Amino acid sequence: MESQNNSKVDLSVIYTVRNEEDLIEKVVGEMMDELNKLRVSFEVIAPNVPSIDNSFSALEKVGKKYDNFFPVNMVQTRADNLQKGYQMLLGIRLARGKKIILTDSDGQADPKDYRKLLEAIDSGADAVFGWRQDRSAAHGFFYNLTSFFQNTLWRILTGMKIHDKNTGLKAMTDVAAKSLTLYGRNFRDIAYQLTAKSFKVTEVPINWRERKGGIQNFKFLDRLLGGTLDLLVVVYLTKMLDKPFRYWGLQMVTSGALGVFIWFVAVVFLMIADSDLMFTTAILVAFIGSLAEFRALISLAIGVITEFVESGRRFDVSDYYIIDDPKGITQRL
Repeated sequence: MESQNNSKVDLSVIYTVRNEEDLIEKVVGEMMDELNKLRVSFEVIAPNVPSIDNSFSALEKVGKKYDNFFPVNMVQTRADNLQKGYQMLLGIRLARGKKIILTDSDGQADPKDYRKLLEAIDSGADAVFGWRQDRSAAHGFFYNLTSFFQNTLWRILTGMKIHDKNTGLKAMTDVAAKSLTLYGRNFRDIAYQLTAKSFKVTEVPINWRERKGGIQNFKFLDRLLGGTLDLLVVVYLTKMLDKPFRYWGLQMVTSGALGVFIWFVAVVFLMIADSDLMFTTAILVAFIGSLAEFRALISLAIGVITEFVESGRRFDVSDYYIIDDPKGITQRL
């Protein structure tokens, strides 16, 4: 069933593309066949970033075949060449679906699993993550190693039970999707961001297939080192959410109180000091108390600055340069 350009639909699929020219026609055809079997109104939005092949030309060709397939060639002007999070965010902002599926363009996700994810949402979940099964054949040793490390570290730091946080197939309600703040590489930690905002997040097992073409965009070091750093940042930012001063204010109060207590101990040492050693110890303790107070002042400064930055952070279409939009879908913004 086809959607009109601006009408509300049951489902929006965000299909992010980079360096997948040889896969697009086959993958999209398979995807459209399965979506039609769902018997719902739907649209597919395909944000593409310029790459070393002719992916967008392939998307334009597919767009002529399907009225409800919308390719957009874009660049986020303040980011590097790996812009998946910004592609997702643009797609979500353009989406008119009551439910939204986010999927990669490499053909490894099986469109037959769409029904599973949507049924989980119908059962009460706000977001559903596909737990990729038997990935040993679909990916190499180092890919699986970094995934294991990232998912284990993620579960330790967040306390969440989701097994596959950066799955290439996930679905959510439009309310959950439009609550996301995506930038840099933090698309890897959408599940944590949603949970921190009190959305109900779950997972279902999905089939994961071997890549048959295209180019792997995220290399070993980016996945291992970059992914670890991104995780630490997202845990920190998500704990702050929209209240950075409260977070840093707590650090300020804790450090400040600790510093006062340490100073009190230093004064006691000075009062009873009867040797050079005790006097030196008192001075050292006082210095440690001063460090705690200094940390309190730094926390205050960070809290004020981050509160100011957070208050002005919004989705801004002016950050996107739309290179080509053959069907005019970005007029929705």
